[in-house]
Amino acid sequence: MGFTPAQVDEMSAWEFAACARGYARAHGAKDTGTGAVMSETRMRDLGIL
Repeated sequence: MGFTPAQVDEMSAWEFAACARGYARAHGAKDTGTGAVMSETRMRDLGIL
């Protein structure tokens, strides 16, 4: 998405999810309407939470 690791560290989980959704939509992804781009477990596995 173009963020540095430091920028991601400064984001809340909500901010990151909003950015991920916007990035996906801008690149042609369909909105599933689930409200979650990634599960909290997946975010923890990636070190986001």
